[in-house]
Amino acid sequence: MAKYNCPILSSTLFHTDAISLILAVITLAGHPITSLTVNFRDACLDPTELAAVHVNNARFRAGWAHLRELRLNHAVAFPEVMEWMFDVITCAPNLRILYINLHSEDQTAWLTGQLALTDISWSQLEELRLKRVRITVQDLSALLHGCRSTLRVLVLTSLDIESSSAGDDLKALFRSLAEFPALENIHIKEVFGDAAEYIDRFVHFPVLSKDPAIAWEWETSPSSVTSQLWVNATVKYSGPRMRDVLGFLAGNLKLLSADLL
Repeated sequence: MAKYNCPILSSTLFHTDAISLILAVITLAGHPITSLTVNFRDACLDPTELAAVHVNNARFRAGWAHLRELRLNHAVAFPEVMEWMFDVITCAPNLRILYINLHSEDQTAWLTGQLALTDISWSQLEELRLKRVRITVQDLSALLHGCRSTLRVLVLTSLDIESSSAGDDLKALFRSLAEFPALENIHIKEVFGDAAEYIDRFVHFPVLSKDPAIAWEWETSPSSVTSQLWVNATVKYSGPRMRDVLGFLAGNLKLLSADLL
């Protein structure tokens, strides 16, 4: 399913042809588009019919440059879909909101890796939401670097971190986020890290801060992994003390594993 908004009309179209039609209109007319939501589902997507993004077409790039909000949800991981996603993201330099839900498919690591390699500069991106994404901390850091000056909202949900030292890598990431000048809202939920021995580890956030001024402003939520293991899998904070909160998280998060009980 694809939804789009423009100054003239708003509509809902279905199936692969709808996506191809929208791209064709933009390519032929340079029609400005400000918001796009695409939901990929097995039953309604034919990747062999997915129209290529005309990345070198001046009219397409002119119309696509108006895109401010891009939301991509998918339950399939065909290479054609990953390549299509890569093109529509990298052709949108003026995004303000980017939401990607990749359902943790192993193949999605290709997309996040390629995005990190492009060294994208999102000079206007204010809100980044990643859900069910397989990614390395290094690639995530590279993506965040492109919007360091403007990012206000960061939401990370069910991330599958590829790393033999996920705990140390995440701590370094939080320390770097503390230097983002505009960041005012974080929501991190259910982050997993792979150990070198391929044991799933769950990121556990500290319950209380030693600084009472932080403790009452933020929220952690426990989740049951097994009957013997509970982790604080969610942390939310919005406020002026983001630097202090991220510093505290960097110094206190842990990786817990049900396999080691």
